[in-house]
Amino acid sequence: MNAPARWLFALGRALMPHSRRAWIDAMRAEADYLPAHGATRWASGCLYAAIQERLHMNTGDFRISRWVMLVETLGCFGFMTLGWFVVTFGYSGLLRRDWDVVTKNYLPYPGGAFIFSMIALGAIVGLVGPVGLYLGGRYFLTGRGLANRKLAGVLIAAPLVYVVASMAGYFVGPPDWHSNLALGVMCVLLPVVGIAHLAWLAGPVAPAPPQVVAGLAGS
Repeated sequence: MNAPARWLFALGRALMPHSRRAWIDAMRAEADYLPAHGATRWASGCLYAAIQERLHMNTGDFRISRWVMLVETLGCFGFMTLGWFVVTFGYSGLLRRDWDVVTKNYLPYPGGAFIFSMIALGAIVGLVGPVGLYLGGRYFLTGRGLANRKLAGVLIAAPLVYVVASMAGYFVGPPDWHSNLALGVMCVLLPVVGIAHLAWLAGPVAPAPPQVVAGLAGS
């Protein structure tokens, strides 16, 4: 099983209520017999099921405990933060490429300028990862969500802009350009969901259903 699938299953198991963890363990065992691409899709479906179960467990209003949010934060933003660090500060990261390297190793080749542009854009968009870790950690410690709607919009839009830009690679990129589904899940889908959830948690708490209030009053 590939690393993204293992990561998704670990996050799904942490989110899944204890009574259903045997199910997700069985689904993980099934994934061992799938190819890498299929295992990632299978794990993504299991993570979605775990999120659904957790939301039902938390009265369906998307409000979860701080400990669950800590796990969600690491799952949604951890991989993107690691990728951002490598792209920006790694051995061959953006900050280690001077103009001479760009002109010799990128610009002379078909699609080279596009590749370098995507690396630079990735270093900028990847900031969503560490910012998301900070915001999720803040919620874990203080219970504060992301109340700044403009900031939330920017953080959600940035990965989507990267997806649109990457699609241009089929027209102006190198001949072997292709999209990576696993990276799309880890660096686009999960961060967008995480930011949207943090923004939701900054809103007012919905009143409890009448039947819950009645039950508390009679207890």
